[in-house]
Amino acid sequence: MNTTNRSTGLRAAIVGGGIGGLATANALRQRGVDVTVYEQAKALGEVGAGVFIYPNSLRQLERMGFGAALAAVGAKVGPGSQYYRMDGTVVGPILTTDSSGWNGMYGMHRADLWRCLRGRCRQVWCASIIAAQASNRPTPWRG
Repeated sequence: MNTTNRSTGLRAAIVGGGIGGLATANALRQRGVDVTVYEQAKALGEVGAGVFIYPNSLRQLERMGFGAALAAVGAKVGPGSQYYRMDGTVVGPILTTDSSGWNGMYGMHRADLWRCLRGRCRQVWCASIIAAQASNRPTPWRG
């Protein structure tokens, strides 16, 4: 992982403090870009359900330094795993490897993934996560 605290002089504003916004903030910050994340919600919390982190996504997140954090909150999805309907009937197999045969796949609650990404923004690089209030005056988010 190439982490740098050295600024490139570039600044970026990211609209949205969800999984995509925080992943982008982490990737840019890793390259020395000064990042501010804007989120309209006054408080960010657990929203949604489970997600799969497929091999290509996991590989990129590991390059960004999230391997250990994801292993701590994720459940490894291995060979023989299947998708099921609500009535218990099998839909089909889950492809758990990439084209080279590498099995890097986790299932986890989306809030756990979000917390991993948010933690890096707040603790390592101190990117600002700002809640845009109805008054359109950004105020610091305190979560």
